[in-house]
Amino acid sequence: MKDKDPQRINCRFETERLVVAPWDESLGDGTKFAAELSPLLEPRVLKYLPAPLQCDTGPGAVERWIAARHAESDVFTVRASQTSDLLGLLILAPFPEDDTNLTIHLGYLFAECAWGKGYATELITGLVQWSAGQPIQIRFLGGVERGNSASAAVLLKAGFEKTDALSSDEADIYGLQLHGKGARS
Repeated sequence: MKDKDPQRINCRFETERLVVAPWDESLGDGTKFAAELSPLLEPRVLKYLPAPLQCDTGPGAVERWIAARHAESDVFTVRASQTSDLLGLLILAPFPEDDTNLTIHLGYLFAECAWGKGYATELITGLVQWSAGQPIQIRFLGGVERGNSASAAVLLKAGFEKTDALSSDEADIYGLQLHGKGARS
């Protein structure tokens, strides 16, 4: 699951329509990737994401957004398997607890042209399936701003449950505990 850096997640999987891979593979072509990423960083797409995930405007805004995400989390491209078009991003922020337990805060976003097609459910279900095969216990936490019922529905379909103790007036937190292949309960 993890490579040499214990804070990094080496996640890669495919679903029926999606290919999920570390975005490091796309970062090498900076200008092209920044242009490809721009539709995902529009205000309507970022509307329900927390302030740190918003993208400012002006020259270099996309590059600054990329640098900030790269510094704080592991980011994965979500591409259409048939066309390789960039549809979205999966953002995972790992918090290792010990050698056998890991908490991961997750987030995702999709370009507006990909909304309403079931990609988010497919992505999160694929992530859960991939994670269940890992040798450690993983606890996923996903925050959903109140009013974003579509994202809440995605998490619920994938087996997450609302965690009232972690929720606030602004956002509900959903959690899912996976015991992993070979992990002890």
